[in-house]
Amino acid sequence: MGPSRRRSWSEEERLRMLSEAFAPGACVAEVCRVSIR
Repeated sequence: MGPSRRRSWSEEERLRMLSEAFAPGACVAEVCRVSIR
């Protein structure tokens, strides 16, 4: 079995991602790409 790829984000990171994703004109895929790095 390989290394786990499951990510864990803090509550602050989750809230930031949600606010960015729901902002007017935001692209959810772009928010995800930036957040995963």
